[in-house]
Amino acid sequence: MNRKHKKGARAEPIGGRLFPKDRIPLGLFIWEFPMVGMWPVLASTGIDFAVVDMEHSAFSYRDVGTLLAGARSTELIALVRVPELNRNVIGRVLDLGADGVIVPHISNAEEAANLVSYARYHPLGRRNVAFGCPLDGYGNAVDGLEEFSQTANSNIVCIPMIESLEGVSAVREICGISGVDGIWLGFADLSQSAGKLGDYEQDTFIEGERRVLQACKEFDVPLGVVATSVHEATRQIERGYRMIALGTETSILQQEVANRVAQITAELTDT
Repeated sequence: MNRKHKKGARAEPIGGRLFPKDRIPLGLFIWEFPMVGMWPVLASTGIDFAVVDMEHSAFSYRDVGTLLAGARSTELIALVRVPELNRNVIGRVLDLGADGVIVPHISNAEEAANLVSYARYHPLGRRNVAFGCPLDGYGNAVDGLEEFSQTANSNIVCIPMIESLEGVSAVREICGISGVDGIWLGFADLSQSAGKLGDYEQDTFIEGERRVLQACKEFDVPLGVVATSVHEATRQIERGYRMIALGTETSILQQEVANRVAQITAELTDT
Protein backbone atom coordinates (compact mmCIF):
# COMPACT_ATOMS: atom_id res chain seq x y z
CA MET A 1 0.00 0.00 0.00
CA ASN A 2 1.25 3.47 -0.91
CA ARG A 3 1.73 5.44 2.31
CA LYS A 4 2.91 8.68 0.66
CA HIS A 5 0.99 11.85 1.55
CA LYS A 6 0.40 14.87 -0.61
CA LYS A 7 -0.73 18.38 0.09
CA GLY A 8 -4.51 18.64 0.02
CA ALA A 9 -7.76 19.07 1.90
CA ARG A 10 -8.47 17.07 5.02
CA ALA A 11 -11.98 15.87 4.31
CA GLU A 12 -12.01 12.72 6.43
CA PRO A 13 -12.42 13.12 10.23
CA ILE A 14 -9.16 12.96 12.15
CA GLY A 15 -10.10 9.86 14.13
CA GLY A 16 -10.77 7.82 11.00
CA ARG A 17 -7.48 8.91 9.45
CA LEU A 18 -5.42 8.30 12.57
CA PHE A 19 -6.93 4.91 13.33
CA PRO A 20 -7.76 3.30 9.97
CA LYS A 21 -9.09 -0.25 9.96
CA ASP A 22 -6.80 -1.49 7.19
CA ARG A 23 -3.34 -0.61 8.50
CA ILE A 24 -1.29 0.54 11.50
CA PRO A 25 -0.48 4.28 11.60
CA LEU A 26 3.22 5.09 11.93
CA GLY A 27 4.76 8.34 13.12
CA LEU A 28 7.38 9.96 15.30
CA PHE A 29 7.92 12.57 18.01
CA ILE A 30 9.43 16.00 17.30
CA TRP A 31 11.23 17.54 20.23
CA GLU A 32 14.27 19.43 18.95
CA PHE A 33 13.80 21.17 15.59
CA PRO A 34 10.84 23.63 15.37
CA MET A 35 11.01 24.09 11.60
CA VAL A 36 8.12 24.52 9.15
CA GLY A 37 10.05 22.56 6.51
CA MET A 38 10.07 19.49 8.72
CA TRP A 39 6.52 18.55 7.68
CA PRO A 40 6.84 18.24 3.88
CA VAL A 41 9.97 16.18 4.47
CA LEU A 42 8.15 13.89 6.91
CA ALA A 43 5.12 13.65 4.62
CA SER A 44 7.36 12.39 1.81
CA THR A 45 8.42 9.40 3.96
CA GLY A 46 4.95 7.88 4.17
CA ILE A 47 4.37 8.28 7.91
CA ASP A 48 0.88 9.15 9.11
CA PHE A 49 1.39 11.42 12.11
CA ALA A 50 3.89 13.39 14.15
CA VAL A 51 3.72 14.41 17.79
CA VAL A 52 5.09 17.80 18.81
CA ASP A 53 6.49 17.09 22.26
CA MET A 54 6.10 19.83 24.87
CA GLU A 55 6.67 17.49 27.83
CA HIS A 56 10.34 16.71 27.23
CA SER A 57 11.47 19.65 25.12
CA ALA A 58 12.11 23.37 25.41
CA PHE A 59 9.44 24.18 22.81
CA SER A 60 7.58 27.43 23.42
CA TYR A 61 4.04 28.11 22.23
CA ARG A 62 5.59 30.06 19.36
CA ASP A 63 7.65 27.00 18.41
CA VAL A 64 4.55 24.82 18.53
CA GLY A 65 2.64 27.32 16.40
CA THR A 66 5.45 27.32 13.83
CA LEU A 67 5.46 23.53 13.64
CA LEU A 68 1.68 23.29 13.37
CA ALA A 69 1.70 25.90 10.58
CA GLY A 70 4.00 23.58 8.66
CA ALA A 71 1.70 20.64 9.29
CA ARG A 72 -1.19 22.43 7.60
CA SER A 73 0.68 22.26 4.29
CA THR A 74 0.46 18.46 4.40
CA GLU A 75 -2.05 15.74 5.20
CA LEU A 76 -0.07 14.50 8.16
CA ILE A 77 -1.90 14.38 11.47
CA ALA A 78 -0.30 16.79 13.94
CA LEU A 79 -0.65 15.90 17.61
CA VAL A 80 0.84 17.72 20.59
CA ARG A 81 1.97 16.03 23.78
CA VAL A 82 1.29 18.68 26.37
CA PRO A 83 3.37 18.81 29.57
CA GLU A 84 0.44 18.16 31.91
CA LEU A 85 -3.31 17.90 32.28
CA ASN A 86 -4.17 21.59 32.14
CA ARG A 87 -7.24 23.20 30.58
CA ASN A 88 -5.46 26.32 29.38
CA VAL A 89 -2.51 24.45 27.89
CA ILE A 90 -4.75 21.97 26.05
CA GLY A 91 -7.01 24.73 24.74
CA ARG A 92 -4.08 26.82 23.60
CA VAL A 93 -2.37 24.11 21.51
CA LEU A 94 -5.71 23.20 19.94
CA ASP A 95 -6.27 26.88 19.09
CA LEU A 96 -2.85 26.78 17.41
CA GLY A 97 -4.17 24.08 15.10
CA ALA A 98 -3.27 20.74 16.69
CA ASP A 99 -5.36 17.81 15.50
CA GLY A 100 -5.33 16.36 18.99
CA VAL A 101 -3.48 16.04 22.27
CA ILE A 102 -1.58 13.35 24.10
CA VAL A 103 -1.66 14.00 27.84
CA PRO A 104 0.89 12.35 30.14
CA HIS A 105 0.40 10.74 33.53
CA ILE A 106 -3.34 10.08 33.46
CA SER A 107 -4.03 7.91 36.50
CA ASN A 108 -7.80 7.60 36.80
CA ALA A 109 -11.13 8.02 35.01
CA GLU A 110 -11.73 11.50 36.44
CA GLU A 111 -8.52 12.79 34.89
CA ALA A 112 -9.39 11.15 31.57
CA ALA A 113 -12.84 12.75 31.65
CA ASN A 114 -11.27 16.15 32.37
CA LEU A 115 -8.94 15.69 29.39
CA VAL A 116 -11.92 15.12 27.10
CA SER A 117 -13.77 18.06 28.62
CA TYR A 118 -10.83 20.44 28.19
CA ALA A 119 -10.45 19.48 24.52
CA ARG A 120 -14.06 19.69 23.36
CA TYR A 121 -16.73 22.37 23.28
CA HIS A 122 -20.23 22.24 24.76
CA PRO A 123 -22.12 19.94 24.98
CA LEU A 124 -19.21 17.46 25.05
CA GLY A 125 -16.91 19.58 27.17
CA ARG A 126 -15.92 23.04 28.36
CA ARG A 127 -13.01 23.98 26.15
CA ASN A 128 -12.08 27.67 26.10
CA VAL A 129 -13.59 29.36 23.02
CA ALA A 130 -11.54 31.43 20.58
CA PHE A 131 -12.04 32.65 16.99
CA GLY A 132 -9.80 34.08 14.30
CA CYS A 133 -6.90 31.77 15.17
CA PRO A 134 -5.20 28.91 13.28
CA LEU A 135 -7.94 26.56 14.46
CA ASP A 136 -10.54 28.13 12.14
CA GLY A 137 -8.18 29.37 9.46
CA TYR A 138 -8.16 32.88 10.95
CA GLY A 139 -11.84 33.16 10.17
CA ASN A 140 -14.80 34.24 12.29
CA ALA A 141 -17.16 31.57 13.55
CA VAL A 142 -19.37 33.88 15.61
CA ASP A 143 -22.28 33.52 13.17
CA GLY A 144 -22.01 29.74 13.03
CA LEU A 145 -21.10 28.67 16.52
CA GLU A 146 -23.07 25.42 16.54
CA GLU A 147 -21.55 24.18 13.28
CA PHE A 148 -18.12 25.39 14.33
CA SER A 149 -18.23 23.55 17.67
CA GLN A 150 -19.59 20.35 16.14
CA THR A 151 -16.89 20.31 13.47
CA ALA A 152 -14.16 21.04 16.01
CA ASN A 153 -15.43 18.37 18.40
CA SER A 154 -15.44 15.70 15.69
CA ASN A 155 -11.94 16.59 14.53
CA ILE A 156 -10.05 16.45 17.80
CA VAL A 157 -8.28 13.35 19.09
CA CYS A 158 -7.82 12.83 22.85
CA ILE A 159 -5.16 10.33 23.93
CA PRO A 160 -4.33 9.88 27.63
CA MET A 161 -1.01 8.31 28.57
CA ILE A 162 -0.89 5.50 31.09
CA GLU A 163 2.49 5.58 32.81
CA SER A 164 1.93 4.31 36.36
CA LEU A 165 0.49 1.38 38.26
CA GLU A 166 -2.36 3.69 39.30
CA GLY A 167 -3.18 4.23 35.65
CA VAL A 168 -3.01 0.50 34.99
CA SER A 169 -5.46 -0.15 37.82
CA ALA A 170 -7.92 2.30 36.26
CA VAL A 171 -7.35 1.39 32.61
CA ARG A 172 -10.79 -0.18 32.05
CA GLU A 173 -12.52 2.90 33.48
CA ILE A 174 -10.28 5.18 31.38
CA CYS A 175 -11.07 3.23 28.21
CA GLY A 176 -14.75 3.53 29.02
CA ILE A 177 -14.75 7.34 29.08
CA SER A 178 -16.66 8.70 26.08
CA GLY A 179 -14.32 10.82 23.97
CA VAL A 180 -11.14 8.92 24.75
CA ASP A 181 -9.94 8.08 21.25
CA GLY A 182 -6.85 6.09 22.11
CA ILE A 183 -4.37 5.23 24.85
CA TRP A 184 -0.61 5.71 24.83
CA LEU A 185 1.52 3.47 27.04
CA GLY A 186 4.60 5.12 28.52
CA PHE A 187 7.06 2.23 28.88
CA ALA A 188 9.85 3.96 30.80
CA ASP A 189 7.67 5.67 33.39
CA LEU A 190 5.60 2.53 33.85
CA SER A 191 8.76 0.47 34.45
CA GLN A 192 9.80 3.02 37.07
CA SER A 193 6.40 2.82 38.73
CA ALA A 194 6.63 -0.97 38.63
CA GLY A 195 9.83 -0.93 40.63
CA LYS A 196 12.88 -0.63 38.39
CA LEU A 197 13.44 1.94 35.66
CA GLY A 198 14.14 0.34 32.29
CA ASP A 199 13.36 -3.22 33.39
CA TYR A 200 10.65 -4.35 31.00
CA GLU A 201 10.95 -7.98 32.10
CA GLN A 202 9.96 -7.43 35.73
CA ASP A 203 6.75 -9.23 36.59
CA THR A 204 4.89 -6.11 37.71
CA PHE A 205 5.58 -4.37 34.42
CA ILE A 206 4.63 -7.40 32.32
CA GLU A 207 1.35 -7.78 34.20
CA GLY A 208 0.60 -4.06 33.89
CA GLU A 209 1.19 -4.06 30.15
CA ARG A 210 -0.95 -7.17 29.78
CA ARG A 211 -3.84 -5.48 31.57
CA VAL A 212 -3.59 -2.40 29.36
CA LEU A 213 -3.47 -4.47 26.16
CA GLN A 214 -6.45 -6.53 27.33
CA ALA A 215 -8.55 -3.50 28.27
CA CYS A 216 -7.84 -1.69 25.00
CA LYS A 217 -8.79 -4.79 23.05
CA GLU A 218 -11.98 -5.24 25.08
CA PHE A 219 -13.09 -1.61 24.60
CA ASP A 220 -11.73 -1.37 21.03
CA VAL A 221 -9.52 1.57 21.99
CA PRO A 222 -6.32 1.87 19.89
CA LEU A 223 -3.15 1.55 21.94
CA GLY A 224 0.04 3.40 20.98
CA VAL A 225 3.68 2.95 21.92
CA VAL A 226 7.20 3.93 20.87
CA ALA A 227 9.12 1.25 18.96
CA THR A 228 12.59 2.29 17.79
CA SER A 229 13.42 -0.62 15.46
CA VAL A 230 11.68 -2.53 12.70
CA HIS A 231 11.80 -5.71 14.76
CA GLU A 232 10.33 -4.01 17.83
CA ALA A 233 7.59 -2.30 15.82
CA THR A 234 6.57 -5.56 14.14
CA ARG A 235 6.53 -7.36 17.48
CA GLN A 236 4.40 -4.70 19.16
CA ILE A 237 1.89 -4.69 16.30
CA GLU A 238 1.60 -8.47 16.53
CA ARG A 239 0.94 -8.12 20.27
CA GLY A 240 -1.96 -5.72 19.74
CA TYR A 241 -0.55 -2.17 19.53
CA ARG A 242 -2.36 -0.13 16.89
CA MET A 243 -0.29 3.08 16.72
CA ILE A 244 3.50 3.14 16.53
CA ALA A 245 5.95 6.02 16.96
CA LEU A 246 9.34 5.17 15.48
CA GLY A 247 11.25 7.40 17.89
CA THR A 248 12.13 11.09 17.72
CA GLU A 249 13.42 13.11 14.78
CA THR A 250 16.80 13.35 16.52
CA SER A 251 17.10 9.62 17.29
CA ILE A 252 16.18 8.64 13.73
CA LEU A 253 18.62 11.17 12.27
CA GLN A 254 21.32 9.96 14.63
CA GLN A 255 20.72 6.29 13.80
CA GLU A 256 20.63 6.83 10.04
CA VAL A 257 23.82 8.91 9.96
CA ALA A 258 25.62 6.45 12.27
CA ASN A 259 24.57 3.52 10.06
CA ARG A 260 25.86 5.22 6.91
CA VAL A 261 29.15 6.18 8.56
CA ALA A 262 29.60 2.60 9.77
CA GLN A 263 28.83 1.17 6.31
CA ILE A 264 31.20 3.52 4.52
CA THR A 265 33.94 2.89 7.08
CA ALA A 266 33.49 -0.88 6.70
CA GLU A 267 33.66 -0.71 2.90
CA LEU A 268 36.79 1.43 2.96
CA THR A 269 38.38 -0.94 5.46
CA ASP A 270 37.67 -3.93 3.20
CA THR A 271 39.29 -2.32 0.16
